[in-house]
Amino acid sequence: MRIPRYWAKASLPCLIQGRSVSIHCWRGSSQDQSEAQIRAQEAVRRAVDRIQSGQPAAQYDYQNGELREEILQELPGSEGEPVAILSRNRYGSEVLNAEGLFFADIDLKPLSLWSRLLKLFGRPVLEPEDAAIAKLVDYCRSNPRWGFRIYRTFNGLRLMAPHEPQDPTHPATVAVQEQLGSDRLFVRLCRFQKSFRARLSPKPWRIGLPRPDSFPREGGEAEARFRLWLGSYQRASEGHAVCRFLKIVGSEQVYPSLKPLVKLHDERSKAFSDLPLA
Repeated sequence: MRIPRYWAKASLPCLIQGRSVSIHCWRGSSQDQSEAQIRAQEAVRRAVDRIQSGQPAAQYDYQNGELREEILQELPGSEGEPVAILSRNRYGSEVLNAEGLFFADIDLKPLSLWSRLLKLFGRPVLEPEDAAIAKLVDYCRSNPRWGFRIYRTFNGLRLMAPHEPQDPTHPATVAVQEQLGSDRLFVRLCRFQKSFRARLSPKPWRIGLPRPDSFPREGGEAEARFRLWLGSYQRASEGHAVCRFLKIVGSEQVYPSLKPLVKLHDERSKAFSDLPLA
């Protein structure tokens, strides 16, 4: 899994349209703080060189596989190596990062105008959720060893396949995610980060809170603001779930080593509660 534990920031001045501005870059390392610092210094030098040569600076973003996320807990496997990591993402939600527990994230788009008109005149039209599940049923008929736990989320469906461990970087795994209609950005991130992801706590704006300060938080004031935010977030989260379990399609088998992760996901996301989704 590509989730750096150490983070460092480097800055350099840069002349843009006759005005001197400071360019900042964060970079991480799973090895130590000094490597993170070296990587940050190299990154900011490259960014300044690109800007001064008239090119756009490369963006540090959601797609490059290196996320600035705080590691909350490592979950070790039988050989001591972490098989999953709980992290806090850039907007403050807790996330399960699992090395082998397959997830797909499907956004459900509303019915088209034409479909709504057909439905209005009594023609049979599958709702987006039913259509997505029908596609899943068809997939399992052709691939009987696969089994999916289906969860309803705020904007769509979450699919979990615990029948056996999967490799998030393997082309065959990516092909399954894409065939089932998983969000492309989610698929890309899983591949780059070398782990599947599932959010376990609400998005803050859905429970009436702003985003917290970015991690790593710089200085005591930023840390104090975050602690206040975290207390409010945890209290507001108590009345909400992230997803709701719907059904199992295909094989009901759960691979032994994945059972603890399935249990953790269902408990932390409150998948079997009747709480509103956020």
